[in-house]
Amino acid sequence: MPIGRISFNVEGSLFIKELVRRRLLEFKSPTPIAYKLVVPEDLKWWYWLEFGTAGRQDGDAPIKTEHSGTYPIDPINGKMLLIPDAKSPNEPGGGRFTFHVDHPGIRPRLIYRGVRTEIIEYAKAAIAGGLRQYGINVAALRLTLANDILPYARDMMGKRLEEQAPGVKTSENNPFK
Repeated sequence: MPIGRISFNVEGSLFIKELVRRRLLEFKSPTPIAYKLVVPEDLKWWYWLEFGTAGRQDGDAPIKTEHSGTYPIDPINGKMLLIPDAKSPNEPGGGRFTFHVDHPGIRPRLIYRGVRTEIIEYAKAAIAGGLRQYGINVAALRLTLANDILPYARDMMGKRLEEQAPGVKTSENNPFK
């Protein structure tokens, strides 16, 4: 026969606060929990598509140019530039020659920034689902980032690249596939 009853409310108690504090300490690791997509050196052209060039350069570009409008293109290995004719670039005489071109620049195509909102919304849902499925710990977060969010982001950017600049590069040269 019990000699007394002890009841306590764990919500708002110091016990729960201490458990939460201990769990949060696990997330304060010395190394950041992050993954990034790295564009190989031979595919740096992707930055031109994301941020644009010269006068059309987006204000968010990581590297600013000195150009405010157009930029010059001059021949390096010859005396003239050959500009292929859009109608018949592979036919003999299917182009025109010039000594100099003032290029207006490439407009920004927003390969990442065009799908950033969708990626962030997906990441929020995936992280919540991953923590529910695997528990609230750093390993669950790393697993969700590597196996779920990163492939989704890469696929979204690959689709955006094909949508914004179809045929610019073949699929084997697409950094996001």
